[in-house]
Amino acid sequence: MTKLDYQAIVELYAMREVLESAAARSAASQATEPEIEILEDIVEMERSVSPDAPEDASHYNRQFHQALGRAAHNRYLLASQAALEDAMVLLGNTTLAIEGRHAEAVEEHTRIVAAIRNRDPETAAQTIAAHIRAAQRKRLKMLMSAREE
Repeated sequence: MTKLDYQAIVELYAMREVLESAAARSAASQATEPEIEILEDIVEMERSVSPDAPEDASHYNRQFHQALGRAAHNRYLLASQAALEDAMVLLGNTTLAIEGRHAEAVEEHTRIVAAIRNRDPETAAQTIAAHIRAAQRKRLKMLMSAREE
């Protein structure tokens, strides 16, 4: 299986930050009430996942980011997110398997949804940008640990 190198990971997460920030900003002004409720429901499902079930956590995480993209109401942004999601598969194991990361991600998702519910585009964009950067830090640490083995 092809794996992404350090620079590819940096570039991938940089694009995720741009796209997901745009999605969150747009969702804060465009999302319908049912779309916001779906995001809240996904966060509740994420919250119920056992810490020793990273694949379940990863499944709900993907659902969250896809629902956020749909709530942005921009087909081109959604298509770009789908292309990045295809590249994410090349990363291998989820960062949500790292001890404590799943709980952190759920709290980050909670703050993102709160900003969207409050119709606060800038906070939504800043919060998801911080979320993506946190995931990138974990991913790069995983890469560095793997190289040391």
